[in-house]
Amino acid sequence: MLSRWLKLHYALGVLTCLGILLWGLSGVTHPIMSRLQPKPAVFFPPSQAINLNQALSLPQVLSMHALNNERFERIGLAHINKENYYRVVVSKNQPARYFSTLDGRELSDGDRLYAQELARHYTGKLTEPIVSARYITSFGDDYHPVNRLLPVWRVEFASEGQLRAFVDTDQARLATLVDNTRQLLTQIFRWGHNWEFLSGHPKLQIFVMTLLLVLGLFSAVSGIYFYFRMRKTAKQRLHKKPLARWHRTVAIAVSFSTLTFVSSGIFHLWITYWREANSVVSAPSNFDLKTMNEEIWKKTIANFNNQPLSRLNALSVGNEHFLWLADIAKSNMHSGPRAQVAALSNDEHAEHKKQKTAPPHPMHPSTLVVDATTGEKWSGDVKKVATLLAKQYADPSNSVVQTEFIQKFSGEYGFINKRLPVVKVQFSGPGNPRYYIEPVTGVLAAKVDDLDALEGKSFAYLHKWHFTDGGKDLRDFLLALFAFLNVVIAVAGVALYVKRLKKQP
Repeated sequence: MLSRWLKLHYALGVLTCLGILLWGLSGVTHPIMSRLQPKPAVFFPPSQAINLNQALSLPQVLSMHALNNERFERIGLAHINKENYYRVVVSKNQPARYFSTLDGRELSDGDRLYAQELARHYTGKLTEPIVSARYITSFGDDYHPVNRLLPVWRVEFASEGQLRAFVDTDQARLATLVDNTRQLLTQIFRWGHNWEFLSGHPKLQIFVMTLLLVLGLFSAVSGIYFYFRMRKTAKQRLHKKPLARWHRTVAIAVSFSTLTFVSSGIFHLWITYWREANSVVSAPSNFDLKTMNEEIWKKTIANFNNQPLSRLNALSVGNEHFLWLADIAKSNMHSGPRAQVAALSNDEHAEHKKQKTAPPHPMHPSTLVVDATTGEKWSGDVKKVATLLAKQYADPSNSVVQTEFIQKFSGEYGFINKRLPVVKVQFSGPGNPRYYIEPVTGVLAAKVDDLDALEGKSFAYLHKWHFTDGGKDLRDFLLALFAFLNVVIAVAGVALYVKRLKKQP
């Protein structure tokens, strides 16, 4: 009976070897990839102070261009080449249009110009020629879904490594930086770790990956069992078999990492598959300015007592329309855009720690919510607006349990979600669903329930080894080391299996 189980361990181990080779070697590239990530020159968006007291009103400018009867995805402000503009988006599939706040004239190709200016700001390449600037509305080879933000502009510089900056002109933020080295390593990782070569057949992809992960789990568990079951005779049996002896000794030391990698990988694989199959799409904004006239606009601007504005954002919730106005008093506090590029620094955790010094209330007192139909300050607060937005996605039978401002990535709301600051709105009901709303844009940044949170902890602690407290460098070294050792052990196991086959008649 024992010999049959040993033969099964050997045979299934050979099948598992393919998966271990792909996952292990691509896992080794991950810390290398993160260290070769192009770094931004700055972590803050460019500051802007736009005084609208002497400017043409937004309703007046839109009327000049026959846009006063349109509904808008976005409305904002932008400072481009030392001039101030209203920024309006009719459809996210089309670049924004820009109109001067002084005379209402339209800036030709304004969104492209703004994207290029932002790209130069974040990269520090103020004089480097720009090869191309393309408007991106879907993810592709060098801009993957992990970046979350769409639409963005892809701005490519004429540098040796073809540096590309992906910028979100809506919030003046940097999504990511990519060069040829980063793209190559990312493709290797996605091909070997995520098995992108099967992405066109998702059911086959998850079946094959699950099968090999389960076989890997069986190989690890059975190997541990055989190690202790046969330890008394090991010295005598393996006296003249150095490869088998080495395989046995090192494999038991590596087995803990195999168990953590494989078990968390299975959990992550299926939860990710389920999320994608049941994803919640963020409701599009549909802002209507028909009710806003000159008097309402003047009331809106008067809320800031003639102070310049740094941001203006429009937001609609059902039939209610709001304007977010931010003055320059907090222009040095950009926790959201800073968070966007935090992981592009040498130490993303150091960046996150710096955010702890930010004021405890990101939307007050320098940001106001104004009722766009009256021009008056809205009676509710930011949390109330976020709650209204979250109710668009939640089960109507569930009630709101808690709302909370989130200003840094931690716990179940990690850097992968990209957006800050957000408001967490938790509802009653199965799984205690939590909706993370970016209030300035109205976008649903993430939906999390208890199972999602459990999987997130499992992946962080068992797959990325966040239980180590020696810092990111030590953790990455250990992960790369044990990923490589898993590959070595798998190859050694296959070599032993082949030797046994040759000895059989």
